Amino acid sequence: MSNITTHVLTVEDLTPQLWAMMKATPEDTIWYSLIGTLLQAMLVTSVLGMTIKYFTYFTNRDSPFLLWGIGIGTTIQIGELALTCAEDYRLVYCGEDHFQNIFRFLVISDMVRLLTAAIFNSAAGGYYTWRVWMMCGRKIYMVPPFAIGGMVQMMMTVMAVVHGCKLPEVSVETIKELPKLMPQILKFFKIWGAVTLVVDGALCVVMTVLLFKTQDSLFSKETKVFRKLISLVYETMLPPVVCLLILEAASGSKGTPLTDMRRIITCILPVLYYHSALHTLCGRQDLRDLLEDKLASGGIHAISAGSGKGSGGRVYAAYPPGLRSMNHEEAGIELQSPISSGSTRKGPQMPMVKVEQTTIVSRSDEYILSTPEPVSMPIDMRNSGNENDNDGIDSDDEKSVITHKSAPVHHASSTALPR
Repeated sequence: MSNITTHVLTVEDLTPQLWAMMKATPEDTIWYSLIGTLLQAMLVTSVLGMTIKYFTYFTNRDSPFLLWGIGIGTTIQIGELALTCAEDYRLVYCGEDHFQNIFRFLVISDMVRLLTAAIFNSAAGGYYTWRVWMMCGRKIYMVPPFAIGGMVQMMMTVMAVVHGCKLPEVSVETIKELPKLMPQILKFFKIWGAVTLVVDGALCVVMTVLLFKTQDSLFSKETKVFRKLISLVYETMLPPVVCLLILEAASGSKGTPLTDMRRIITCILPVLYYHSALHTLCGRQDLRDLLEDKLASGGIHAISAGSGKGSGGRVYAAYPPGLRSMNHEEAGIELQSPISSGSTRKGPQMPMVKVEQTTIVSRSDEYILSTPEPVSMPIDMRNSGNENDNDGIDSDDEKSVITHKSAPVHHASSTALPR
């Protein structure tokens, strides 16, 4: 008789068994996770800066719902960064010897990240779909394909998250169920990636074509090549599309997105969607600045930022050429908004206009003789030169008649001379 020995799986064998099932090593997974965390932290830092910029310029312009959405979105990105740091901590201290204790935590964390990626993808996709609809002249047939694609990718996300949350804690009894459960999760993950890549790729292509055609976007107004490139990248949602392309290209690898190089992509994908949409929202201020610079070069300057509550928009003042280069406190011709919140008015008030001009008035002899008030008559310098040698007249107005009561003078404009 032959002796048959069966190996009994123990707790100490769970960690090597799990790493063998994932087809990865703890050292490589830790490095991939740290690189993803570093890139995610850089993007979150940029998101914080753009959030401050957004609330600085658009607090009183955009809808309160959009303001709340931006605030909640930034908070979620900070929370996701903290979650990624917690994963790194557990991988560093437990990944090599006690991987079974943190395996379910890593899977649930990735499911949360996948769900937030789908939510931000839907929000960003909706915003870019609205832009496509507006730039195409509000053609309704542009909306349904992207809307259907967005709903399909959200359904795949929910199904993947549900299957991921069903994963039990790893033990000697449950480790045999992993080969059956993990392929189902990966299947829905691949379907989600494929559908999302198709929808976002189509949006990217359509937006690129429209940006080259329109003349009202930040891309068309920029004059520097580098800033044009940055504007094109973010206004077309190109960064997440490139990441999805890499993710789908690596879907046939032996490992899993939990432990191989794809972990870098899964770390930064949610924040990339949010970053692209937020960059496009803040780009409206850059477009305003470019328009103001062009108006200023033609002698038109903004005197109101238009950011007050209920403001009617920006107000511009035109200055004569050369006036702004002087060091005097000249106001030019100010056109004030009637509903501007920056000034308080008591009753109707017309703009103050200061007119300086020299007027030469000629009067008939009969009018001068009939005037009861003293009149300064023109002085003939040739006749009075000998009589008043010490009282020489140096005035430049010797040829004009100055009276306290003069007849109305008609000008080309409707502004009357001050009395």
